[in-house]
Amino acid sequence: MKHYSATLQNLSVTVFIFLSSVLQLVVTNDAPKQLEFSATNTIIIPENTALNSTIGTIKARDLDGPMPIIFSIQDEKTRQLVRLGTTTGDSTQTRKVDIILIAPLDRDRDPSDRKLYFIMADGDNTIEHNQLIITISLYITDVNDEHPEFHTRRYKESVLENAAIGTTVGRVSAIDEDNGLGGKVTYSMQPAAQTADDTYKNAFRIDPNTGDVIINNLLDYERHNFYEFVISAQDGMGLKSTADADFVVTVTDIQDTPPAFFNLPYSVSVKEDISLGEKVLQVTALDGDRGVPNNITYRFTQGDFANFSLNENSGWITIKKCSGQR
Repeated sequence: MKHYSATLQNLSVTVFIFLSSVLQLVVTNDAPKQLEFSATNTIIIPENTALNSTIGTIKARDLDGPMPIIFSIQDEKTRQLVRLGTTTGDSTQTRKVDIILIAPLDRDRDPSDRKLYFIMADGDNTIEHNQLIITISLYITDVNDEHPEFHTRRYKESVLENAAIGTTVGRVSAIDEDNGLGGKVTYSMQPAAQTADDTYKNAFRIDPNTGDVIINNLLDYERHNFYEFVISAQDGMGLKSTADADFVVTVTDIQDTPPAFFNLPYSVSVKEDISLGEKVLQVTALDGDRGVPNNITYRFTQGDFANFSLNENSGWITIKKCSGQR
């Protein structure tokens, strides 16, 4: 304190001036601190996680207050996938909020990893409060929920009847969107006709891993010229295709079977005075290769046929010379 003295018209006035200093204490307001989520802020859940399931919990503490910690979602993509539950707990101890799934997951068609963004703040004043951005990695694991599906439901192939054993005549293909064993497809094949004989059943086989349909035994057009099989697909976890595929094979004939007469044996009686040129019998044969038949021609090969003529195209046998004629 300073002392001043002055005299005016014999009046003495003393003025005291007080100088004071103000001590201002500045207290900092720190952002909340995230607690105990995981070492890498990671959530790992299967793709069949039920809607409205809690998939994680954000915990935080703010020792200096002064406002309760508020949690919110930062971006629209996160908001489309999850919501936040009710916030509970004291900010100076442990305040927490659940992360709740609101959209179905599909590991096979959508990304298997996502980023979730949240905001943690100690108050709702956008100017004054302190924020902490939380980034959480969401990893979606596969479950075996996809069935194998064939690209084509009906396959049609043709093959020559003399094709070698081991020849691949076609390939079927089914896709399973799952990963690992759940996405590994194998194939099996059964004849469509329940009454098929062993020759039919064993004519072809299927490679269980590639889907190749392969000739398993020698083919014979004259015995079987059309095959139809039902092919099933199954993944490594046992899920089967919801719809099977049909595999049809048409065998193409080749010239490997001689003609054959029918209505054998032939026999006829004629009178000795029969007229020259009169028809006495017609023989008929069919080409054994019915798929690619050739024209049939006829001729005598042995026997006493001097008195008869044979039309090579029609098979008619006529009188060439009567008895007693020279």
